[in-house]
Amino acid sequence: MHIKHIPFIALLISFASAVSGADYYVITNVLNVRNAPTVQSDVTGKLRFGEKVTAFETTGEWVKIHSDKAAWVSGNYLSEQPPTPEQTDRFRLSMLTPLLQHSDNYNQHKALFEAKSLLLNKQGTCLISDFSRMKGWWLNEASGGNEYFIYCQHNDKRQKIILNITTEQLHTETLPSE
Repeated sequence: MHIKHIPFIALLISFASAVSGADYYVITNVLNVRNAPTVQSDVTGKLRFGEKVTAFETTGEWVKIHSDKAAWVSGNYLSEQPPTPEQTDRFRLSMLTPLLQHSDNYNQHKALFEAKSLLLNKQGTCLISDFSRMKGWWLNEASGGNEYFIYCQHNDKRQKIILNITTEQLHTETLPSE
């Protein structure tokens, strides 16, 4: 599995002096949780970008993040500072962009698709999984080429999100539950 690192300047932890009980934040897309402080040990879970963890013990670059069970992560992917909104946006866009590349007329509307998809994701209207399932924005042929849509489902609410590329406005239609 390849883990993509998000480039940004972060205050990384000096684990020789890490404070037990201190909080830290994940600064990579996916961080493996292991049952021992080595890369050869079994992966028992995963943490996502921005998740907060508490240090209970350190061994070299490794940080134990659970008080009563073996749960270790590499301190190289932790920061004392929470991600800034800009860093979080870059992370979200790094997840969205590969999914949006399958959109109808992607190259022509790339910037608009990215901006509106990021907005919808930040608002919680559409999840990354919605864009993955839909493979991006689809052209509404009946609109004369001015509208694209995606279906999003969140909290038992199904919605058709329509993007008018002329006005750059979003419109939402709530759909009946399945």
